[in-house]
Amino acid sequence: MTEPWRRFWTLVTMNYRTDPVRHITSVGSLTLTRTLPFASAFLVKLCVSAVLHHDYGSADGYGVLLACSLSLTFVFHRLAQRINIRFVEETTEHYDREITRLATEIPTIAHMENPEFLDRIEQLRFQPQALGQNGTSVALAFWGLLQLVLVILLLGSVDKVLVLLPFVAGLSVLTVRKGQSRLQRAYEDAAPLRRQSNHFYEVATAGASADEVRTLRLGRTLIKQFDDVWGKVDALQRSVEVRATLETMAGAVLLAAAYVGAIALVVSEGIRGTRSPGDVLITVIVAGVINQQMVTILDSTNRLLIAMHAVGRFLWLVDYADAERPPAASVSLPSHLEHGINLEHVSFRYPGTEREVLHDVSIELRAGSIVALVGDNGAGKTTLVKLLSAMYAPSLGRITIDGIDLSSLDVDAWRGRLSAAFQDYARFELVLRESVGVGDLDWLDDVDRVAAALERAGAADLSGQLDGGLDTPLGPSFEHGANLSGGQWQKVSLGRAMMRTQPLLLVMDEPTANLDPVAERALFERYVDRARRAANELGTIVVFVTHRFSSVRIADEIIVLSAGRVVEVGSHDELVHSGGVYSELYELQAQHYL
Repeated sequence: MTEPWRRFWTLVTMNYRTDPVRHITSVGSLTLTRTLPFASAFLVKLCVSAVLHHDYGSADGYGVLLACSLSLTFVFHRLAQRINIRFVEETTEHYDREITRLATEIPTIAHMENPEFLDRIEQLRFQPQALGQNGTSVALAFWGLLQLVLVILLLGSVDKVLVLLPFVAGLSVLTVRKGQSRLQRAYEDAAPLRRQSNHFYEVATAGASADEVRTLRLGRTLIKQFDDVWGKVDALQRSVEVRATLETMAGAVLLAAAYVGAIALVVSEGIRGTRSPGDVLITVIVAGVINQQMVTILDSTNRLLIAMHAVGRFLWLVDYADAERPPAASVSLPSHLEHGINLEHVSFRYPGTEREVLHDVSIELRAGSIVALVGDNGAGKTTLVKLLSAMYAPSLGRITIDGIDLSSLDVDAWRGRLSAAFQDYARFELVLRESVGVGDLDWLDDVDRVAAALERAGAADLSGQLDGGLDTPLGPSFEHGANLSGGQWQKVSLGRAMMRTQPLLLVMDEPTANLDPVAERALFERYVDRARRAANELGTIVVFVTHRFSSVRIADEIIVLSAGRVVEVGSHDELVHSGGVYSELYELQAQHYL
């Protein structure tokens, strides 16, 4: 199937699947709304001819049919409008849901660091609304063509010269389409700039940055940055918009001249007696209808073009998600770890870049061990953690779980045996019980399980600090949602990380930025205690990242990273006495904190 036909077919079938009954009713109403005016015009001609021939019985009959046709046109027009309002909402919601599903089903997150992907997502951001509003454009365009056929037949019955009138109108359609294509290309070229402007908007309006924005008095600066970027967007699109407008106006002038000429031709022939009054009347009516209907046809064509572009972006995401979907798992995930996790000559670089974030990393994480990752900012610690979590796939090398290549395992099954707390934790604005419970969806509504997870995270006091306890809504999304502090949100995140009771891998990537060193040490000790108890049964491995060396000492093994390479491996005592990088970092921090 060619790309245009694929887009067309997707647009039609997606609209139908959204709500078959409302879709069929909408198309049917549109059909009658678009065809009845031509029936009315023909009935006017018959009625006038009957009166002129003193056939008053036929005139009465045509008059009744004309009244019915006009009434039905009004009724079905209102019905189509009413149905379309709800149908647009449903279609928009349907595409929103599908885009969300596709985006969340992409198993890795490396693409989120790719500017090209982010530009495309920005272009797709408002497409559900465009698809919802323009979802019926296929039907509108089809019935526009039907109207064109009816116009040609009616005008041809009066004078063959008048058949040229719709084709002149077609030139206007082509000029509009050409201008629309230019505008669309300009819109796509401006996607990176719009993404920048969105960033300034979000910084200015988000609660997370509100303190700094006000302390640093950045309001005017953000507005200036916003205006500068939009000035570039405007400059990029202005010339295209002017040219497209001039082309549209030229087509409209040509079309208007053709209408005036057609009506003048038929009226002059009527005055000479070569045309009947009915012919003159139907030409005037149809010309008037064409004038309005061609505007509708042009609008429908434009909407169809917009919808085809929008569905093209949607299909790009479908193809991207399909390409990123891993093959079916060829090996079952082990129920427990006997040997551990090995990284064999692993290197990683982000898509579209040449610099390796990790280079030739070969390490062994023994079953039942506690491992700390240490290094300067940008050393590759978080990247290593995300490779272990299968958020990234290695560019080179492989990761094995008890000798099984991680890429041959089911990604969801592996992540189902992970327990993780990240530095950039999510703030799920749900009720407290749910915001913690999503850490293990099978136990989402188990109050005792949630309370126990908060206890293990050292956050048992959190529910007591909130008026509604575990049923307190969190965040400004709720009308009376609790506005948690950074430390409280972090406790919610840590509670989520404690929900799973039988993980094979516990990951903590600097999740304690809002906790003091004593609280961090206590939290890590809880994790270690939990892991020790699970080690004999499951061989659970704990991997944590922290800059506080007082916490690092509890690890069985410390891996020191520098510039994406492993430079040292050993216990705290071994590394301190080695006089290497770890020893220098430890002594430097000890002078101030230990």
